[in-house]
Amino acid sequence: MALFSRKTVIIWPSDTAVYVLKKQTTWYGAISFCQGCTYTHMQDQLWLERPQKIEQVIADVMSTYGLWDYGVCLVIGGRRLLWKKEAMPTRNIQEARSLAAWDERINDSEAAYTFDLGLAGTSHTDGTYDWILGAYPEASLMAFIKGIQRTGNRVRNIDALPALLGRLRPDGIGTLYLLAREKVHVVFLKKGIPLSYGCGTTIPEECMHLIEGQAAQNSCCRMVWLDEQTQKWSVCRLAELVEQQIEKWDLAYPAALLAGF
Repeated sequence: MALFSRKTVIIWPSDTAVYVLKKQTTWYGAISFCQGCTYTHMQDQLWLERPQKIEQVIADVMSTYGLWDYGVCLVIGGRRLLWKKEAMPTRNIQEARSLAAWDERINDSEAAYTFDLGLAGTSHTDGTYDWILGAYPEASLMAFIKGIQRTGNRVRNIDALPALLGRLRPDGIGTLYLLAREKVHVVFLKKGIPLSYGCGTTIPEECMHLIEGQAAQNSCCRMVWLDEQTQKWSVCRLAELVEQQIEKWDLAYPAALLAGF
């Protein structure tokens, strides 16, 4: 049966932890094994700004959890991820790439950035279309890949945390606040499409009250939803299938969120 199984690991690096979700699926797609892990052995909290440190930490994560012969999915987020919506007069991705305009953080930076974009599925009466653009320092991204390849693994795909959060909350229009340890990730979602994203350390008082009252097993991560129309705060429920996986495999937050990948 091992010949017909598929091993995947999803890795989400943050300043003070690397969240890992290992899973194995059968040849017909059913999950036969799932385990969440949290790596906290990095001593330098600025490691995400230093490519050499990134490569070392990620290689140690792969070795520590016995991640051999895995297809790796990398989820990037945090303050180094730049995310924005931009209207452009085309639906063609190659034309959109040439038209994409970035903000001063990229234009004035000496570091090279790699970026990707996707059509948001909305158009305007002036003939323009909404695109979502994401960018990350190229040297850092390559360091992740090299650290993963050290243990003979390959990167299957790279995703962004805002996109993952959009899949976790596919309905409604509003702002999702995700508290993961000391960081607050804030993403504005419209029916699962992340239109803006930021990462900081402050959180609204109304949000904090709900977070303090939210019970989650072994949790150092909380999510709160602010509905755009009603302006009401609520504990954010995940997509039903994701919640079922978290319960079935007894996954602990924040790594449990990777079940929505």
